[in-house]
Amino acid sequence: LLQNNVEGPQTGGATYNPGQMLPNGNYNHQHMFRHLLTGQWGDDILNTTIGSFFQQTYTYTIPADLNGVAYDLFNFLKFPKRAVLLVSVEGVTPFVCHLLTTFAISIGPVSLVATLFGVRPIFVFLLTLLGFRFMANFVYEEFSKNELKVKLLSSVAVFLAISLISFG
Repeated sequence: LLQNNVEGPQTGGATYNPGQMLPNGNYNHQHMFRHLLTGQWGDDILNTTIGSFFQQTYTYTIPADLNGVAYDLFNFLKFPKRAVLLVSVEGVTPFVCHLLTTFAISIGPVSLVATLFGVRPIFVFLLTLLGFRFMANFVYEEFSKNELKVKLLSSVAVFLAISLISFG
């Protein structure tokens, strides 16, 4: 369970994410972890034989608020067009990508496919930039020059690490 729009202090907030600073000098925290349904270690699954099936029903009463801040569980449903796009992209894209990756491995060297698969962070970075440029209200993130540099360097670092592992 996550909670958004929680006001509080944040060291470096004004420097690294100034768009989340409130007029009173506090920081507007997003995606704060509040509860894990299965606990820290998850559930024990005792039968792990081939063909076995694990089923568990969870019941949890979500409080109306925590410290006066309401839980915003269905924020993405307030904008139906965004919800359809989000669910489609999150549900269909990974499936298609894994199918294409499996196909690529079947016809080419695994090390090459793994390296190309490692460019995903750069691809996501570029798609985020395009989304921010053409659909600014859809991307819920501020983009300062420093943030863009960090995101780009992180993407390149992941790509280089996967390349070194694959060809090393």
